[in-house]
Amino acid sequence: MKKIADSKKSTAISLAKRRHQLSLRRKGAVYDQTKRIQKTNSVFGIPIIEAPNMLCIYVDDGDIDRFESTIEFLRRIKALKSGEKYYLSFKNTKLIEAAAILLVYSAIEEAIKENDCSLHYIPPDAPHARKLLKSKNIPKLLSNSKIEYFLSKYENLPIISGQSNSYTDEVVDHIKERVFEDELDPEKESIFGSAVTETVDNVDLHAYPESVNGSKPWWLVCSVIDKQLFLAIYDKGVGIPETIRGKQDLLARIRNSLPYFKHRGKISSEMSESEALEILREPGSLSDAESVMLSMMSDVSSTHQDKHGQGSKSIKALVDDNEQGKLWIFSNKGLLVKESAKAGNLIELPSSIDGTLIQWNIKLE
Repeated sequence: MKKIADSKKSTAISLAKRRHQLSLRRKGAVYDQTKRIQKTNSVFGIPIIEAPNMLCIYVDDGDIDRFESTIEFLRRIKALKSGEKYYLSFKNTKLIEAAAILLVYSAIEEAIKENDCSLHYIPPDAPHARKLLKSKNIPKLLSNSKIEYFLSKYENLPIISGQSNSYTDEVVDHIKERVFEDELDPEKESIFGSAVTETVDNVDLHAYPESVNGSKPWWLVCSVIDKQLFLAIYDKGVGIPETIRGKQDLLARIRNSLPYFKHRGKISSEMSESEALEILREPGSLSDAESVMLSMMSDVSSTHQDKHGQGSKSIKALVDDNEQGKLWIFSNKGLLVKESAKAGNLIELPSSIDGTLIQWNIKLE
């Protein structure tokens, strides 16, 4: 017993000496409190794709960093190798905006369905962000679970992934019955229904001109915030800058916008109308944002007989009728932002969103 006690005493003395020597070596040492521990980028050899703190593509306040970090996150998802396993981590994500979540959802869906990737979900630490992602079916999508839409059962709609004209009537009915509680006046109901159905119709008609298998996907999100209904629709088509070139009345639209192009210095004020039109009709002469602006003009061709293209007119009517109304149209590297009855603001984006996203809001009365 005495030998055991002596052994323990010797061990204790040895440990005390080591602690004393370590404390002496630490004296005078300077520690960098800002130095971060290097985070691992994999779990058991499975790579981690980390979402940014803020998923947001709105840039009207001049903050381009959020947009760029969100687009970079999307690029990483799109670059995932076919058949491989990955963790998609939202652990540090605190802010998630509606437009951005549509882009993220579509990128995840493409990675799973087209690239056969196996993606594992790491939820946000922030409770509100975790709740939002769950309500939009992100965890279910990442687990590759079957997602079915029983819209009559939802209080708040998840993200709807549709093809061609699927679900549009159900979405309009849901909003009319659940959000407006059947109190939407007939005129506004007609305008709202036209805004949704015509936007989806335009995806079917124009967004995917070279679709081989008939696949024309779109994604829709609907949210109620502070007595405002926000609705956004996204497609991965060729984009407005490409489709506007096929408009029969493109020259007429440009002609009506000549004062804008002169004011911006794109053409000389001394040029004749024919000279100006000759320059502006050249490929590459119009920026993506300018193409979006032209697309929002009412059809000016006298031979235009059908209803297609009037969805933008319905959306503008809803936005103009709302003092807090705001319309966002992203298409490739162009953005048009229009507030209520004000003129639209054009913004050239540093990166493409690879498609078109339209978002608007109307007041709940």
